[in-house]
Amino acid sequence: MEKENQNQWILGLNFVENLGRRTITKLIREFKDLQEIWKISEEELSEQTQIPLEKAKSIQNLDWKKVKEEYHDAKSQGVQILGYGQEDYPERLLDINDPPPI
Repeated sequence: MEKENQNQWILGLNFVENLGRRTITKLIREFKDLQEIWKISEEELSEQTQIPLEKAKSIQNLDWKKVKEEYHDAKSQGVQILGYGQEDYPERLLDINDPPPI
């Protein structure tokens, strides 16, 4: 998947209430194409990833309009968004115990 789109999906996960960095990183590792997260049911997501059903529901009900606005605002201000798992993600961050997903 195109890096820019993948980073939008990662940004979206950061907008989900009560979804921590470790869970986001786990999702990034489990889904090579993060868009797939939103193509399966809440129940399948919960079962496949072992996250609580309530969190899976929160992920599935994400307000994408808000995410896209934030992403485009960042780009228009020259901010580069680097997502965990992307080739340009800083190597030094990979060395820490709990690296930020974005």
